[in-house]
Amino acid sequence: MSHEADLALITPAEASVLNGVPYLQIGDLPEAQQKITVYGFPEGGETLSTTTGVISRIEHQIYIHSFQDLLAAQIDAAINTGNSGGPVILENKIVGIAMQLRKESENIGYMVPAPIIKNLLVDLDDGNYDGFPKTGMKLQKMENQSLKEMYGLKDNQSGALIIDILPGSPASGNLFPGDIILSMDGHPVADDGTVEFRPKERTDVSYYIQQHQIGEAVSMKIFREGREKSIELTLNKSWRKPMIRHDVRPTYYIYGGLVFCPLTINYLMTWDGDWRTEAPPNLINAFYETPSEQGEEFVILTKVLSSEINNGYEDFIDERIVEVNGKKILNLRDLIQIIESETDDPYVVFKTKRGKILALNREEVKQEQDEILKTYHISSDRSLDLKAI
Repeated sequence: MSHEADLALITPAEASVLNGVPYLQIGDLPEAQQKITVYGFPEGGETLSTTTGVISRIEHQIYIHSFQDLLAAQIDAAINTGNSGGPVILENKIVGIAMQLRKESENIGYMVPAPIIKNLLVDLDDGNYDGFPKTGMKLQKMENQSLKEMYGLKDNQSGALIIDILPGSPASGNLFPGDIILSMDGHPVADDGTVEFRPKERTDVSYYIQQHQIGEAVSMKIFREGREKSIELTLNKSWRKPMIRHDVRPTYYIYGGLVFCPLTINYLMTWDGDWRTEAPPNLINAFYETPSEQGEEFVILTKVLSSEINNGYEDFIDERIVEVNGKKILNLRDLIQIIESETDDPYVVFKTKRGKILALNREEVKQEQDEILKTYHISSDRSLDLKAI
């Protein structure tokens, strides 16, 4: 299963059910304005539904299921709830799979295009799913002439500016903020951060990164301190910043009625409507912040289970915890280990990103913890994935 690409490879329990069943081949990336047919079982009926339309545009889009930025094709064929997973056919070949629609617009839907499907199948050749590679660099457009002049780019040069590097990523130690990506796998990068993937068609520079598999190398030409330089990065399965989690129960830890969890899109989506406007600004800003080191996750105080020992901390909900007893925490496991380590300190002191302080008496927590869990009908002070700590 690829949550990134919103795709799954399904094998029937009885392989013989496919004996004699004709199959469709996977085609190539269609051209804009080509006529396509979408098959599926949307709401409103029981039999197979077919709708026709054209390919409106092809470019990178955010996949709603994963919040990953991947190549997608916009189609104007009518698709509705229930169409997801249905094939998009052109000349008797599958050129895409219907995945999402834009509800606020009329007849604007999206499909996972053939190259993404093929990429997944190649990935699964060895029986393991590795995912789509990322270099770990954050880019900025360079459309402003003064910005280009400041970095020393000539009139015939264009590129995208690196402004941040994810720790532990392939780019870490090889690329640096201030470097300018001039080309990717020999394809020039424009000032708006796009590359040409077909004549007169452009999309995000990550297109040529995502053409590779984990373990392969991507080559690029950069501009650093007034000189051009060639760089080759091996795309590995390095740690990535947490985004959205699937197929797992939420991670949590409770201490003295304070409930902690890592910041994920899953948590942000608990706010009604669009979380990017409805969730607390400090959490949204934290989500877009680049971790300072590999393995870092942002720990949030998500709830206070009221008790005498945590009185006065109700207003601290949704604060990010950065220190415990004066020690910087890397992640939730780090927080737990510091709290539960042997110490003579009678208090556990939490410090938030905004400098607020919460203190709990260790002895009082020891006496009240079980009663707090019992009062709120909670069977364990931590999620299953943290039991080993």
